[in-house]
Amino acid sequence: MDYSKRTDNKEAFRLNAIKLFTDACGGDSQEFVDILYAKYTVEDFAYGDDMYYWGVLPYAAVRP
Repeated sequence: MDYSKRTDNKEAFRLNAIKLFTDACGGDSQEFVDILYAKYTVEDFAYGDDMYYWGVLPYAAVRP
């Protein structure tokens, strides 16, 4: 299975993250998430690995 092409959580991601952005800035959340999933690896088995989690965590904690 090509995990880089997963879309298991696409709708949840759209509703819980992308829609908040498009509601505030304008645009169509479905179009935005379709483009995002077409161009980038959004869901990947490797993202569940602790090595990635601990590496990204400091950036996620930074808030403007």
